Amino acid sequence: MTHRLALAALVALAAATPPGASADEGACVACHLQLQPGIVSDWRLSRHASAEVGCQDCHGSRHATAEDFGKVQHPTVATCQRCHELQASQFRAGDHARAWQALTTLPTFHHLQEGKVGDPTGCAACHRIGLLTPDLADSLLKAGSRHGLGSCDACHTRHTFSVKEAREPEACKACHGDLQYEAWSNSKHGTRHAAVRAGQLPAQAAAPTCQTCHLQGGNHAVRAPLGNVALRLPLEDDQAWAADKHALFVALGVLDAAGNNGVRGQAFEEARIAELDRLGFQGDRGQLTQACRQCHATSFIREQLDQRDGLIRQADALVAVSVREVAGLYADGVLRKKGPGPFPDLVAWPTGSAPEKRLGLMFFDHRARLLAHAFHMSPQAVRWMAELQDDAAAVKQLAAELRAARKAKR
Repeated sequence: MTHRLALAALVALAAATPPGASADEGACVACHLQLQPGIVSDWRLSRHASAEVGCQDCHGSRHATAEDFGKVQHPTVATCQRCHELQASQFRAGDHARAWQALTTLPTFHHLQEGKVGDPTGCAACHRIGLLTPDLADSLLKAGSRHGLGSCDACHTRHTFSVKEAREPEACKACHGDLQYEAWSNSKHGTRHAAVRAGQLPAQAAAPTCQTCHLQGGNHAVRAPLGNVALRLPLEDDQAWAADKHALFVALGVLDAAGNNGVRGQAFEEARIAELDRLGFQGDRGQLTQACRQCHATSFIREQLDQRDGLIRQADALVAVSVREVAGLYADGVLRKKGPGPFPDLVAWPTGSAPEKRLGLMFFDHRARLLAHAFHMSPQAVRWMAELQDDAAAVKQLAAELRAARKAKR
């Protein structure tokens, strides 16, 4: 549609333009009402419309015709920060802001799903919520990606940008549905929330959601003491756990065999994939437990956290045994070693041998699910501990089969 036709439509639809909107704003509404009526409807329902925040406030004024749509400005955190300084500052300090950094630091699944622009199944589909450099954002736009570029609409869906929507657990489900959301929904917290919605419990009954714990008071930092891979430092007096953690850190490239900073060490710390600062971890956990104290006694909270820390210890021990099993195959010449150091490179597991692939699945999938279900109070944690135990047995069996096959060839 040409700009002339858009203006003609404006005359016919002038009565529908919100009071106070400029003529240029009306041109946007008139054209997009025919092209994308849903987004116009959403905007009209939004707080932005009633506050006279229009299209050009977020999208700029360079785009004026159907032919120059490539000039439209796509909102980022900086765009929203002009009016929402506190929320944007909190976001910049949080884990969501590091989502893209985490993706590039630990590009494991790129061996399976490249996460390329235009691939809706790729890791980048969710991780683009992270802050991007202007050059990177521009390159993604040029490659065809026109959503999720480090913008707030990952939680406040455009164009309503609803606060109420972002307060519901479903706002988190789009990215966290297969892990944390599933764990929460299977927990007593999730089932009570469902009962409140169904009217089976009073509306005032305690039913914690994602936001209750991770966005206390509307804080947009969304920090959590443990990420998907739960790489925290062990207790100082637990030497066995420390040895197991060392094996995992070396296999991930966080440390080298001598215990020095590994090839991915700095990047892991900057992306907060690994919790290498005990004080920072304790601060985040302390803040999170404040939500627990709304319903639970301190002694109960401590008991539950100790139990779940114990599950991390057990999970680390099982994975470390399997890491050493694969390392033994390298040492004996059964498998060719890839990457630095004596241990397998967990990041490259999808392209490895059968035991390497099972080891990667064990660490990145089954261990992550165990920890998500355990710390979200889901009874399904039992299932994923059993999966880890099966993984450890499978890695040992696969290693034995490779050794036997090599021996038979001699």
